[in-house]
Amino acid sequence: MNAVQVFRAFGPVDAKMIRRDSMLAGMLALPVVMGLAMRFVLPFLAGVISRLIQFDLQPYYPVVLNYIVLMMMPCFAGCLVGLLLLDQRDDRTLTALQVTPLSLKGYLQYRLAVPTFLGFVMTMVAVPLAGLMEMSFGTLLLSSLISAPLAPITALVFAAIAGNKVQGLAVMKVLGAVTDLPIVAFFLPEKWQLVFGLFPTYWPAKVFTMLQHNQPGAWIYALVAMVYQLALIWLLARRFYHQMTH
Repeated sequence: MNAVQVFRAFGPVDAKMIRRDSMLAGMLALPVVMGLAMRFVLPFLAGVISRLIQFDLQPYYPVVLNYIVLMMMPCFAGCLVGLLLLDQRDDRTLTALQVTPLSLKGYLQYRLAVPTFLGFVMTMVAVPLAGLMEMSFGTLLLSSLISAPLAPITALVFAAIAGNKVQGLAVMKVLGAVTDLPIVAFFLPEKWQLVFGLFPTYWPAKVFTMLQHNQPGAWIYALVAMVYQLALIWLLARRFYHQMTH
């Protein structure tokens, strides 16, 4: 089966599964909801908190929240597809695939392509809606492209760790904390920031920060980000393939 046939076969099935699950359907609306909330609600809340703690958050919250939006959108796309993957594994759909013309590798390629595209689109929608700081279209486009591989990484982590959908929800909570952890790096001296490079979310965020401040060498970090994320995808995909064939 070619790529078009795979999308025609599984696209309607995925759409039906999302429609009948309110949580999954809600995830698709997340870019708009989060973007508008950050544009209209968070500035007010930040002002209230600043007055309460007597500390001005204004210089920090646009960068931090833009980072969160940039990283969370592909991760949410990955969670969405990861939960679909667990549903289909529970239904033994993946086992049945092994006796159809579609190979497990072909299915896996489809499953990785969908969250990558979704993560890219969700980021391109959410960041401008949030309007937390000015950025050029080129910066937004490059940052969205570099963070998009976080989506298949997240989906494959679900497949590798969670045994069912209930466990998948627990994994989603842990991933949320891990995703945001590299925020700490940007409040540390430069020499300590690379410690957080073990987390894949660090590299796209670093590229975004460098582009925003017109710092030289952003392309080096962009290259490292892509190589590191693609290596993680390859390793996790191999693990998933091994799980399904042994």
